Parts: sequence; structure tokens; C-alpha cells
Amino acid sequence: MGTRHLATFRFSQPSPPPRATATLPRAVLPLELTSDRPVARFADVEAFATLWAHAVTDGALRLDVPLPRHLGPRCEAVVMIGDDRFPAQELVVLDDSRQVVELLLSPAVRSCISRHGHECREGRRAPHPTGVERGADRYETALEVRFSELPHLVESYVTDISNSGLFIACEPQPPLQAHTTVRLTLPAGQTVEVPVEVVRRVTTGDRRGVGVRFDASAGGLAPLEALLAHYGARRPRVLVVDDEPIWRSTLVQVLKSLNADVILAADGHEGLMKLTDLLFEIDLVILDLHMPNLDGRGLLRRVRKQGNELGLRMFLFSGAGPDELEAVADEHLANAILSKLDPLEELVERLRVELGKPPVDLRTPVPFTDPAASPGR
Repeated sequence: MGTRHLATFRFSQPSPPPRATATLPRAVLPLELTSDRPVARFADVEAFATLWAHAVTDGALRLDVPLPRHLGPRCEAVVMIGDDRFPAQELVVLDDSRQVVELLLSPAVRSCISRHGHECREGRRAPHPTGVERGADRYETALEVRFSELPHLVESYVTDISNSGLFIACEPQPPLQAHTTVRLTLPAGQTVEVPVEVVRRVTTGDRRGVGVRFDASAGGLAPLEALLAHYGARRPRVLVVDDEPIWRSTLVQVLKSLNADVILAADGHEGLMKLTDLLFEIDLVILDLHMPNLDGRGLLRRVRKQGNELGLRMFLFSGAGPDELEAVADEHLANAILSKLDPLEELVERLRVELGKPPVDLRTPVPFTDPAASPGR
């Protein structure tokens, strides 16, 4: 595709059974029902990603007209994104009216959305396992890459980068210890050729590709070092969802001290709406458990189970008792569960590590205005 594409999705969970839906989803899937295989057309990947963000947070899409009954409860559909045709998508009917559906994407469209997410989050620090020291800062990206000796992998792209190497999404994968040269196209259009060695192969799952290590002795890494410096200056974006102004204020002060941009929501429903608008731009969500309209557990379930969005980092930050927090932890919906009863320093340290920031001194106050508490919100 010639356009810039828009969170990394995983689609390992099975489709839910058809269900009655009390409220119609907000987003309309534009279907042409002129044949036995419905066609959905989108001007570009941005238009498709906007609709998909609604599908993630609502868990479904709606149709302007009912899906014809002769197509059955599940049928194949075609997605057109610009001039690119993606057959073999699947529609699953979720209600008796046949106007609420789940869209199951083929690997090709999943790859398109994944790439779009990497491009939108370009420069975000890549997640790493809790408790594992980061050998080098790794950043999400979506650079075009070509293997000089493997021209059939021209459509591959870099999903993350550090000062020591890259992870390249590609199928099939070059062998371990292979020495080759990769040609990278940087965001400004500049190209750079770098000798590399394949040090890791991932041949199964959603993240297939190879990890390669730069041959620093060959030189020519200055453009990549400049790119990494640019990524290092990027400000992370964090959505805070909490109905208590004092905790919104506290979290803003902590996150501002970590040089993060903060978006606020005063309850779960407002958080869900902002998440829909900013799904591909947010690095981390911090949410309370007990809130009006939609509580933290409900928001987590909407995003994880209905939306099947497992790539977004989500932290639960609550004053609930240990038994209740343990019950939420057993659902494996949040990436971390933090207690408001613990020392604030523990929260600061956890967020500092997550955002890849140096230690901070919270004794220096940060000015705070809470837009979520304004009368016009």
C-alpha cells in the first residue's frame, strides 16, 4: 500500500456464540450485498482502522440492512482497502435481527492492521517482560526492509529496533547465523544498508520473523543512531480512567514527572469512548476498579474479550481489598494490578520501568488542571 498504515492485535481467541444485543454497536460496516459474498469497501487503511477501533471497544459492528438469511450464521466476505482486495474474511451473526455481526479477519488483514499500529506508535518503547532487565532500549517501528540476498522478502518490515539490532516480520525466515545485508527505508525516505547476522527465528504464532544483530564493525549506523535518538525523545501517551479527582491528580503528577502526555476520563464509559478515538495512539491505560457507568473490570472485558485487543498495555490501579484484586487477577485481563494502598513510590517505579524512564523526584510539584472535572466535559 502506498499510504501510511495505523496496535498490534492478536486474534487467538475463538469467536463468541451468537448473542442478543441490547444496544446496537456504534460503527456501521458498509456492506454491498450484491452477491453471495458481501463486499466492504474502505477508501484507505485509516478508514478501516477507525471502524476496527469501534469493533474492538464495542465487540461487534452493525449493518444498515439485515444480512440475508440464505448466507447463514457465518459467511465469507471481501474487504477492499483502497485498491487492495482481501477475500476470505468471515462475518458471524450475533443477534436475531442479523444486523449485529463480528468481523473475523484473515491473516493478510491482520498483518495490515498490525503494521498500521506499528506506524502509528512509531518510537514507542517496546514492551518487555516484567522483572527482566532491558539490555538495550527497543522501540516500535514499521520501517521498510529488504534482504539483499532474499528479494522475495521485499514486503517485510521492521517491528522494533534497538542500537544493537532489529526484529523483522517476515515469512519464511532466513536460517540462524545467516550473514546478510538489509536495506532499510527510514521515515524521512532515506535508505541505509547494514550488514547483519540472524540471531533469532520465530516461526509460529502472530509474531513471526527474525531477530538480527548489527555488524557494528562495518560502520554506517549513524542514521539509525539519529533515528533512535528521535524515538528516545518521544513522549508516551497514557489514558487515566478514575472517578476520584484526587487520584487523577496524583497520577497526572506521577506521569508528568515521567515526561508522559496524559488523557483523563472520569468513569469507565468515558474511558471507553476515549479509547475508541485514540486506540492506536495510547501507550498505556491506567484504570480504577470501582467506577460509575462502567467499572474497570467491565472496561477490561470489553477491550480484551469482546474486542479481542490483547496488545494494548492496561494497568488496574485500585483501592479494593486483596481478595477482590486477586479475583480480577485470575481473569488475566490486566497486564499489572497495583494497589492504591501501597506506597506511592512503588507505583512510580512500576510506571518508570514500563515507560523506560530514569528515576524521578516527586518532591518537585507539577502544575495540574483536571479537564475531566470541568463542567463542560
